[in-house]
Amino acid sequence: MRSPLYITFIFLTTLILLPSTSYATKTTVNCDIPVDEHLMGHKLEVRNYPVESLKWVAIHTYPEAFDDNNKRCAWDALGGSKGGDVLDDTTTECEEGKKCINISTVNYIMSEAPCIWPKKGYYAVVGVCWNATNRGLYFTQKTVHKVKFYFVVEAYFGTYGLDSSSWCWTNRCREGRKLYGWSQCRDAVRKNFPWQRSELTTDNKMAVSPNPRIRLYHEYYGDVARVKNINLNPDERWFNYLQSLVNLQIDERLPKFDAKKRNRILAIHTSTFQEMGKRKFAYSEKGNQYQPELNTFFNEVLDKYKTVFTDAEYETFFGAKKSEIFALPAEHYQAK
Repeated sequence: MRSPLYITFIFLTTLILLPSTSYATKTTVNCDIPVDEHLMGHKLEVRNYPVESLKWVAIHTYPEAFDDNNKRCAWDALGGSKGGDVLDDTTTECEEGKKCINISTVNYIMSEAPCIWPKKGYYAVVGVCWNATNRGLYFTQKTVHKVKFYFVVEAYFGTYGLDSSSWCWTNRCREGRKLYGWSQCRDAVRKNFPWQRSELTTDNKMAVSPNPRIRLYHEYYGDVARVKNINLNPDERWFNYLQSLVNLQIDERLPKFDAKKRNRILAIHTSTFQEMGKRKFAYSEKGNQYQPELNTFFNEVLDKYKTVFTDAEYETFFGAKKSEIFALPAEHYQAK
Protein backbone atom coordinates (compact mmCIF):
# COMPACT_ATOMS: atom_id res chain seq x y z
CA MET A 1 0.00 0.00 0.00
CA ARG A 2 1.30 3.46 -0.90
CA SER A 3 2.00 5.83 1.98
CA PRO A 4 -0.06 9.04 2.47
CA LEU A 5 3.00 11.05 1.40
CA TYR A 6 3.14 9.13 -1.88
CA ILE A 7 -0.52 9.95 -2.53
CA THR A 8 0.10 13.56 -1.55
CA PHE A 9 2.82 13.92 -4.18
CA ILE A 10 0.75 12.28 -6.89
CA PHE A 11 -1.64 15.17 -6.33
CA LEU A 12 1.19 17.69 -6.28
CA THR A 13 2.79 16.66 -9.49
CA THR A 14 -0.32 17.06 -11.55
CA LEU A 15 0.15 20.78 -10.91
CA ILE A 16 1.89 21.48 -14.20
CA LEU A 17 0.89 19.41 -17.21
CA LEU A 18 2.74 21.05 -20.02
CA PRO A 19 3.86 20.20 -23.56
CA SER A 20 7.52 19.45 -24.23
CA THR A 21 9.16 22.62 -25.57
CA SER A 22 12.73 23.88 -25.75
CA TYR A 23 13.68 27.43 -24.86
CA ALA A 24 16.87 29.46 -24.86
CA THR A 25 18.46 29.56 -21.44
CA LYS A 26 20.99 32.40 -21.51
CA THR A 27 19.85 35.40 -19.48
CA THR A 28 20.81 39.06 -19.44
CA VAL A 29 24.10 40.07 -17.82
CA ASN A 30 25.26 43.68 -17.78
CA CYS A 31 28.98 42.88 -17.94
CA ASP A 32 31.03 40.67 -20.26
CA ILE A 33 33.21 37.98 -18.70
CA PRO A 34 35.29 35.76 -21.02
CA VAL A 35 34.56 32.07 -20.51
CA ASP A 36 38.20 31.22 -19.76
CA GLU A 37 38.76 34.16 -17.39
CA HIS A 38 38.78 33.71 -13.62
CA LEU A 39 37.41 37.06 -12.49
CA MET A 40 37.46 37.72 -8.76
CA GLY A 41 35.69 40.45 -6.86
CA HIS A 42 35.41 41.96 -3.42
CA LYS A 43 31.65 42.15 -2.88
CA LEU A 44 28.44 40.24 -3.65
CA GLU A 45 24.99 41.32 -2.53
CA VAL A 46 21.31 41.18 -3.50
CA ARG A 47 19.02 44.02 -4.38
CA ASN A 48 15.24 43.81 -4.17
CA TYR A 49 12.45 46.08 -5.26
CA PRO A 50 8.66 45.95 -5.52
CA VAL A 51 7.27 45.45 -8.98
CA GLU A 52 4.94 48.35 -9.75
CA SER A 53 1.42 47.30 -8.88
CA LEU A 54 -1.45 48.91 -6.99
CA LYS A 55 -2.99 45.59 -6.06
CA TRP A 56 -0.22 43.04 -5.57
CA VAL A 57 2.91 42.80 -3.46
CA ALA A 58 5.45 41.39 -5.92
CA ILE A 59 9.12 41.65 -4.91
CA HIS A 60 11.92 40.93 -7.37
CA THR A 61 15.48 40.02 -6.32
CA TYR A 62 18.73 39.89 -8.26
CA PRO A 63 22.44 39.59 -7.35
CA GLU A 64 25.17 42.11 -8.10
CA ALA A 65 28.92 41.86 -7.66
CA PHE A 66 31.85 44.28 -7.80
CA ASP A 67 35.30 43.44 -9.14
CA ASP A 68 38.67 44.72 -7.98
CA ASN A 69 38.12 47.95 -9.92
CA ASN A 70 34.65 48.35 -8.42
CA LYS A 71 33.05 47.54 -11.76
CA ARG A 72 29.50 46.32 -11.25
CA CYS A 73 28.16 43.07 -12.65
CA ALA A 74 24.48 42.26 -12.18
CA TRP A 75 22.24 39.42 -13.31
CA ASP A 76 18.52 39.70 -14.02
CA ALA A 77 17.50 36.49 -12.19
CA LEU A 78 14.46 36.07 -14.49
CA GLY A 79 13.47 39.72 -14.06
CA GLY A 80 15.37 43.01 -13.96
CA SER A 81 18.88 43.98 -12.82
CA LYS A 82 18.66 47.69 -12.09
CA GLY A 83 17.66 49.62 -9.01
CA GLY A 84 16.25 48.51 -5.69
CA ASP A 85 17.64 48.38 -2.17
CA VAL A 86 20.20 45.98 -0.73
CA LEU A 87 18.38 43.09 0.95
CA ASP A 88 19.29 42.40 4.56
CA ASP A 89 21.66 39.52 5.29
CA THR A 90 22.77 39.01 1.67
CA THR A 91 26.01 41.01 1.52
CA THR A 92 29.41 39.34 1.47
CA GLU A 93 32.31 41.81 1.48
CA CYS A 94 35.93 40.74 1.55
CA GLU A 95 38.52 42.06 3.93
CA GLU A 96 40.16 45.22 2.68
CA GLY A 97 42.60 44.50 -0.12
CA LYS A 98 41.37 40.94 -0.65
CA LYS A 99 39.22 39.31 -3.33
CA CYS A 100 36.95 36.51 -2.11
CA ILE A 101 34.09 36.49 -4.63
CA ASN A 102 34.36 34.23 -7.66
CA ILE A 103 32.48 36.46 -10.08
CA SER A 104 33.11 34.07 -12.98
CA THR A 105 31.37 31.29 -11.07
CA VAL A 106 28.43 33.51 -10.13
CA ASN A 107 28.18 34.60 -13.76
CA TYR A 108 28.00 30.97 -14.92
CA ILE A 109 25.37 30.07 -12.33
CA MET A 110 23.22 33.09 -13.16
CA SER A 111 23.48 32.98 -16.94
CA GLU A 112 23.98 29.42 -18.21
CA ALA A 113 22.10 26.12 -18.18
CA PRO A 114 21.85 23.93 -16.19
CA CYS A 115 22.03 26.57 -13.48
CA ILE A 116 19.48 29.10 -14.76
CA TRP A 117 16.17 28.33 -16.45
CA PRO A 118 14.13 30.36 -18.95
CA LYS A 119 11.25 32.54 -17.81
CA LYS A 120 9.11 31.27 -20.64
CA GLY A 121 7.99 27.73 -20.01
CA TYR A 122 9.80 27.09 -16.73
CA TYR A 123 9.09 30.05 -14.46
CA ALA A 124 7.30 28.73 -11.32
CA VAL A 125 8.00 25.22 -12.58
CA VAL A 126 11.72 24.99 -11.70
CA GLY A 127 11.43 27.98 -9.38
CA VAL A 128 11.21 31.78 -9.35
CA CYS A 129 13.64 34.70 -9.09
CA TRP A 130 14.28 34.10 -5.38
CA ASN A 131 15.41 30.53 -6.05
CA ALA A 132 17.63 31.71 -8.92
CA THR A 133 19.17 34.41 -6.73
CA ASN A 134 19.84 31.87 -3.98
CA ARG A 135 21.79 29.79 -6.50
CA GLY A 136 23.99 32.79 -7.27
CA LEU A 137 24.63 33.32 -3.56
CA TYR A 138 25.45 29.67 -2.84
CA PHE A 139 29.21 30.00 -2.31
CA THR A 140 28.75 32.96 0.03
CA GLN A 141 26.33 30.83 2.07
CA LYS A 142 23.67 33.54 1.95
CA THR A 143 19.99 33.33 0.96
CA VAL A 144 17.21 35.85 0.31
CA HIS A 145 15.11 34.60 3.23
CA LYS A 146 14.51 38.17 4.45
CA VAL A 147 12.42 39.12 1.40
CA LYS A 148 8.72 39.75 2.00
CA PHE A 149 6.52 36.63 1.56
CA TYR A 150 9.63 34.45 1.12
CA PHE A 151 8.03 31.47 2.90
CA VAL A 152 5.32 31.23 0.24
CA VAL A 153 7.92 30.31 -2.38
CA GLU A 154 10.41 28.30 -0.32
CA ALA A 155 7.71 26.06 1.16
CA TYR A 156 6.79 24.80 -2.32
CA PHE A 157 9.88 25.26 -4.51
CA GLY A 158 12.60 24.74 -1.90
CA THR A 159 15.57 27.04 -1.41
CA TYR A 160 17.16 26.48 -4.83
CA GLY A 161 14.22 25.36 -6.97
CA LEU A 162 13.91 21.85 -8.36
CA ASP A 163 16.63 19.32 -7.74
CA SER A 164 17.55 16.31 -9.86
CA SER A 165 15.42 14.02 -7.71
CA SER A 166 12.55 16.36 -6.86
CA TRP A 167 9.19 14.65 -7.18
CA CYS A 168 7.65 14.96 -10.66
CA TRP A 169 4.90 13.33 -12.68
CA THR A 170 4.36 15.83 -15.49
CA ASN A 171 6.51 16.15 -18.59
CA ARG A 172 7.42 19.79 -17.96
CA CYS A 173 8.42 19.17 -14.35
CA ARG A 174 10.52 16.16 -15.38
CA GLU A 175 12.15 18.25 -18.10
CA GLY A 176 12.80 21.05 -15.62
CA ARG A 177 14.51 18.86 -13.04
CA LYS A 178 16.54 17.11 -15.73
CA LEU A 179 17.68 20.29 -17.48
CA TYR A 180 17.94 22.76 -14.59
CA GLY A 181 18.07 20.82 -11.31
CA TRP A 182 20.32 22.36 -8.66
CA SER A 183 22.44 19.21 -8.34
CA GLN A 184 23.13 19.35 -12.10
CA CYS A 185 24.27 22.93 -11.69
CA ARG A 186 26.63 22.06 -8.85
CA ASP A 187 28.07 19.19 -10.92
CA ALA A 188 28.52 21.51 -13.91
CA VAL A 189 30.42 24.04 -11.77
CA ARG A 190 32.75 21.25 -10.65
CA LYS A 191 33.40 20.31 -14.25
CA ASN A 192 33.78 23.78 -15.73
CA PHE A 193 35.46 25.76 -12.97
CA PRO A 194 38.53 24.02 -11.53
CA TRP A 195 39.08 26.68 -8.88
CA GLN A 196 35.77 25.60 -7.28
CA ARG A 197 36.39 21.84 -7.36
CA SER A 198 38.07 21.54 -3.99
CA GLU A 199 35.17 23.38 -2.39
CA LEU A 200 32.56 21.23 -4.12
CA THR A 201 34.23 17.80 -4.08
CA THR A 202 32.84 17.10 -0.62
CA ASP A 203 29.97 18.58 1.31
CA ASN A 204 32.03 19.03 4.45
CA LYS A 205 31.98 22.83 4.34
CA MET A 206 28.38 23.32 3.24
CA ALA A 207 27.00 20.58 5.47
CA VAL A 208 28.10 22.61 8.49
CA SER A 209 27.21 26.00 7.01
CA PRO A 210 26.04 28.66 9.48
CA ASN A 211 23.03 29.07 7.16
CA PRO A 212 20.47 26.44 8.25
CA ARG A 213 18.84 26.39 4.80
CA ILE A 214 22.09 25.23 3.25
CA ARG A 215 22.51 22.61 5.96
CA LEU A 216 18.99 21.31 5.30
CA TYR A 217 19.59 21.13 1.56
CA HIS A 218 22.73 19.07 2.09
CA GLU A 219 21.00 16.85 4.61
CA TYR A 220 18.55 15.79 1.90
CA TYR A 221 20.33 16.45 -1.43
CA GLY A 222 24.06 16.91 -0.85
CA ASP A 223 26.64 14.51 -2.27
CA VAL A 224 26.53 12.17 0.72
CA ALA A 225 22.75 12.31 0.88
CA ARG A 226 22.43 11.50 -2.83
CA VAL A 227 24.27 8.22 -2.29
CA LYS A 228 22.68 7.45 1.05
CA ASN A 229 19.14 8.11 -0.16
CA ILE A 230 19.44 6.73 -3.68
CA ASN A 231 16.85 4.01 -3.02
CA LEU A 232 14.35 6.26 -1.25
CA ASN A 233 11.16 7.36 -2.99
CA PRO A 234 11.80 10.90 -4.25
CA ASP A 235 8.30 11.98 -3.23
CA GLU A 236 8.88 11.36 0.47
CA ARG A 237 12.35 12.89 0.41
CA TRP A 238 11.12 16.09 -1.32
CA PHE A 239 8.11 16.36 0.95
CA ASN A 240 10.18 15.82 4.10
CA TYR A 241 12.70 18.40 2.89
CA LEU A 242 9.98 21.01 2.37
CA GLN A 243 8.34 20.24 5.72
CA SER A 244 11.75 20.71 7.34
CA LEU A 245 11.89 24.16 5.74
CA VAL A 246 8.45 24.93 7.20
CA ASN A 247 9.66 23.92 10.66
CA LEU A 248 12.78 26.03 10.17
CA GLN A 249 10.68 29.08 9.31
CA ILE A 250 8.65 28.58 12.49
CA ASP A 251 11.80 28.10 14.60
CA GLU A 252 13.39 31.26 13.18
CA ARG A 253 10.43 33.58 13.17
CA LEU A 254 8.23 32.28 16.01
CA PRO A 255 10.41 30.17 18.33
CA LYS A 256 7.75 30.22 21.08
CA PHE A 257 5.01 28.94 18.76
CA ASP A 258 2.99 26.26 20.54
CA ALA A 259 2.82 22.68 19.22
CA LYS A 260 -0.87 22.87 18.36
CA LYS A 261 -0.39 25.88 16.08
CA ARG A 262 2.74 24.33 14.55
CA ASN A 263 0.77 21.21 13.63
CA ARG A 264 -1.93 23.33 12.04
CA ILE A 265 0.68 25.11 9.90
CA LEU A 266 2.17 21.78 8.80
CA ALA A 267 -1.32 20.46 8.03
CA ILE A 268 -2.07 23.50 5.84
CA HIS A 269 1.22 22.97 4.02
CA THR A 270 0.40 19.30 3.36
CA SER A 271 -3.16 19.96 2.23
CA THR A 272 -1.93 22.63 -0.15
CA PHE A 273 -0.11 20.01 -2.20
CA GLN A 274 -3.29 17.95 -2.44
CA GLU A 275 -5.29 20.98 -3.54
CA MET A 276 -2.66 21.93 -6.11
CA GLY A 277 -3.14 18.55 -7.75
CA LYS A 278 -6.90 18.92 -7.83
CA ARG A 279 -6.65 22.36 -9.47
CA LYS A 280 -4.43 21.02 -12.29
CA PHE A 281 -2.90 24.37 -13.22
CA ALA A 282 -1.70 24.33 -16.82
CA TYR A 283 0.80 26.52 -18.62
CA SER A 284 -0.47 28.04 -21.88
CA GLU A 285 1.76 29.16 -24.75
CA LYS A 286 -0.95 31.52 -26.04
CA GLY A 287 -2.57 32.66 -22.84
CA ASN A 288 -1.32 34.16 -19.65
CA GLN A 289 -3.46 32.36 -17.06
CA TYR A 290 -0.91 30.11 -15.36
CA GLN A 291 0.75 32.66 -13.09
CA PRO A 292 -2.46 34.57 -12.21
CA GLU A 293 -4.06 31.27 -11.25
CA LEU A 294 -1.07 30.42 -9.06
CA ASN A 295 -1.27 33.87 -7.47
CA THR A 296 -4.94 33.36 -6.68
CA PHE A 297 -4.23 29.93 -5.27
CA PHE A 298 -1.36 31.05 -3.05
CA ASN A 299 -3.49 33.87 -1.66
CA GLU A 300 -6.23 31.36 -0.85
CA VAL A 301 -3.60 29.38 1.06
CA LEU A 302 -2.47 32.54 2.84
CA ASP A 303 -6.09 33.05 3.92
CA LYS A 304 -5.87 29.68 5.69
CA TYR A 305 -2.70 30.75 7.49
CA LYS A 306 -4.47 33.94 8.60
CA THR A 307 -6.88 31.83 10.63
CA VAL A 308 -3.95 30.40 12.64
CA PHE A 309 -1.81 33.50 13.14
CA THR A 310 -2.56 36.66 15.02
CA ASP A 311 -1.88 39.84 13.05
CA ALA A 312 1.52 40.21 14.72
CA GLU A 313 2.44 36.54 14.23
CA TYR A 314 1.48 36.69 10.54
CA GLU A 315 3.62 39.76 9.93
CA THR A 316 6.56 38.20 11.75
CA PHE A 317 6.22 34.92 9.84
CA PHE A 318 5.66 36.27 6.33
CA GLY A 319 7.17 39.73 6.63
CA ALA A 320 3.88 41.12 5.32
CA LYS A 321 0.56 42.35 6.68
CA LYS A 322 -2.63 40.32 6.38
CA SER A 323 -4.07 43.02 4.13
CA GLU A 324 -1.28 42.63 1.54
CA ILE A 325 -1.81 40.40 -1.49
CA PHE A 326 1.03 38.16 -2.69
CA ALA A 327 2.09 37.90 -6.34
CA LEU A 328 4.84 36.16 -8.27
CA PRO A 329 6.97 39.02 -9.63
CA ALA A 330 7.60 37.46 -13.04
CA GLU A 331 3.92 37.88 -13.84
CA HIS A 332 5.00 41.43 -14.65
CA TYR A 333 8.09 40.32 -16.64
CA GLN A 334 6.59 38.15 -19.34
CA ALA A 335 9.05 36.70 -21.85
CA LYS A 336 8.69 38.32 -25.24
